[in-house]
Amino acid sequence: MGTDMKQPIKQASEMVEKQLSRAMLQTVPVAALEKAFGITEPLTVDGRTMDPLLRVVCEANKAKPSVESFGVEKGREVYEKIVETLDSPFAKNVIKRDRTITLDSDLEGPRDIKIRIYEKDQAHAKQKPVMVFFHGGGWVVGSVDSTDRLCALFADALDHIVVSVNYRLTPNHPFPAAQYDAVDAFTWIQANAAHFGGDSDRVYTCGDSAGGQLSTVTAQQTTLLGRPAPCLQVMIYPGVDCHHRGESHQTLGEGYLLTRSMLDWFRDTFLPDISQRDNPLASPIYADEALLAKLPPAILTTAGFDLLRDDGAAYAERLKQAGCDTTYIEFDALAHGYVTMTGVVPSAKQAILDTAEQIKLKLASL
Repeated sequence: MGTDMKQPIKQASEMVEKQLSRAMLQTVPVAALEKAFGITEPLTVDGRTMDPLLRVVCEANKAKPSVESFGVEKGREVYEKIVETLDSPFAKNVIKRDRTITLDSDLEGPRDIKIRIYEKDQAHAKQKPVMVFFHGGGWVVGSVDSTDRLCALFADALDHIVVSVNYRLTPNHPFPAAQYDAVDAFTWIQANAAHFGGDSDRVYTCGDSAGGQLSTVTAQQTTLLGRPAPCLQVMIYPGVDCHHRGESHQTLGEGYLLTRSMLDWFRDTFLPDISQRDNPLASPIYADEALLAKLPPAILTTAGFDLLRDDGAAYAERLKQAGCDTTYIEFDALAHGYVTMTGVVPSAKQAILDTAEQIKLKLASL
């Protein structure tokens, strides 16, 4: 072995003994990282090959305790630290501000929730589209902080106003508290969009994982309730079926960041009543076809190495069959959680930028 490779491999080996870091992933050659983790060939499952850097992240993750092993409260702290480790820096030309709003509707009485508003730090003469964003975390963990840099990236790439909703989490607030917060927060933001520079006719939903579920639940419920609906629904590897019926639950249940045991913990904490698994508020894939036909256009993306992959693909197909204008994309080399790995996995950042382009195209066609 040449001396040029010995030092990087030594650095990578030290990293294995300690902790994966953004700086290490950015400076150590991929070949050295693979050597340190004993990776000798590409990982291919279900005809898909994982991104090499993401493979290193997955291997490093195997040595760490899983989020569910910490319990709810400590698990929330651990989750925030995990997602921060590999994320991009906050977009330099984006500003953010927090505020608290009061929700009160026929779904549920008065309660206060926090929202965070992002936009480019520049004067603008015309009102902008507004993305109402819901973070992931299985409805148990996560917050506006865990997707802080993702929302800034969207605001920067799209030049839209992004409003991230800090909906209530279970089990502190049992099902369907998060769903009611999402629907009512969207209604409030849509009604007040003009007050912070937004175009009330171009307010749409977006979210990842549990937040992707909230994105489409909001579209379904506003339509059912006769409220103004999102003009577009964007779902990033959403959890849409609490029965976990897709084949990918079997082939991708271990070793790819979101594991079967973690997903089951999220579901059982969020929805302990098994009889509720068919409820569209929990599993939007089971909504009536007549309702799906009335929904706004959809963008649904999945990851090739995500056990939620096949559920998401099945929901996209249901939307299409019902006549909903639906764009479905699978980022086949990525895994669940890639939205917070954009600081170290270039293909993860590209997936976000590609999703942003799809949003622009879909809004332009409305």
